Amino acid sequence: MAKSRILWGLELILCVLFYVFTDSYAGLWLLAISLVLPIVEMIGAEICAKKLFGTLGIDNLGEKQKDMTAMLKIKNTGLFPFDRIIAKIKCENLLTGEAEKYEILASAPAKTETLQQLQLKSRHCGKLCLSLEGFLVLDYFGLRKTKIPADSEKMTLITPNTFGLQVEVVYGENAVLDAEEYSMSKAGFDPSETFAVREYRAGDHIHQIHWKLSEKLDGLIVRDYGLPVQNTILLLLETGYPEKSEEFPSQMEKLVECLVSVSQEMCEQQIVHSIGWYNHKEQTYSSAEIDSLEEFTMILPELLSAVPGEDGTSVLGHYMEQREQCEFAHLVLFTPYLTADASALAERCLVTEVICEKEPRGEFTEEGAHVISVSTENAEAELSYLEI
Repeated sequence: MAKSRILWGLELILCVLFYVFTDSYAGLWLLAISLVLPIVEMIGAEICAKKLFGTLGIDNLGEKQKDMTAMLKIKNTGLFPFDRIIAKIKCENLLTGEAEKYEILASAPAKTETLQQLQLKSRHCGKLCLSLEGFLVLDYFGLRKTKIPADSEKMTLITPNTFGLQVEVVYGENAVLDAEEYSMSKAGFDPSETFAVREYRAGDHIHQIHWKLSEKLDGLIVRDYGLPVQNTILLLLETGYPEKSEEFPSQMEKLVECLVSVSQEMCEQQIVHSIGWYNHKEQTYSSAEIDSLEEFTMILPELLSAVPGEDGTSVLGHYMEQREQCEFAHLVLFTPYLTADASALAERCLVTEVICEKEPRGEFTEEGAHVISVSTENAEAELSYLEI
């Protein structure tokens, strides 16, 4: 654009010199046209540029490190064609906080729609927010850029990789299996209490079959186990940090993959549990009870869009802010660093911390909390067994 303005200035100088030396109407007309025509064209382009609209499109699901194609539809409803448009697009991973900006050079003939492609590749899992920030429209002479705001946003989910592991729930003095209080609305995992009996369904474990009733009723009858209220389990994802590091995006991704793998294994074992997280953009703590893979799938988009942020309070602190006591007998915290809040709660319930570090330290105990340190490169092998 600077080059075009310099050339225009030189053209005007030459026109002035031509008029001065020739003292003719031709020189005057040439000067007037060279001066007025670009100005009129710039004004017209700025007015007509408001007739430009953009819409983004992308698949709802994607995989990390795999190419994805986003589509930008530019609609020009005006009579003025544009041959140089710069579309500004931002792609942000809500889970890791990473953001990239792209520029697409396009054209928009009058009264038409055009499609432009944008190739994307996400390094980490999470919920991607693809937003069209606006257009920069250049006039034909390249003398002026007109900024046109746009409001188009599209989300796509980059699913985390999962791995198999063995999960075993142990019971301490705060979580006894012979608790008198059981859930009246949810089945659980305590075989000493019956929640309900029903007909066999595909996928039921063989040890749930009530053989005596099955023999009497001439059909397979299974027994749903009770859910002791005192044996509830909470999986927490830490999204806050005292100071953001370069490893944070990789740590968040690996912690989410660990949490998702643990939750899926617990669903396979029919262990009812809850998942909690803190969204720093909305400044809200959220949680959901999970008793099946279907319910887990429903909350996954919210979990992958838990916006991180600098915070002096851990997710455990946010959880306890409006509670007088911990409602769960088992807490599993997935975090990039050790937190004092976990040690404080270890006196009231069984606490396990899964921390992701650059140099893993294995398993150890920290002020009553059981700690498992894993790395971003080899967490699958380092977390092959989890005792909650």
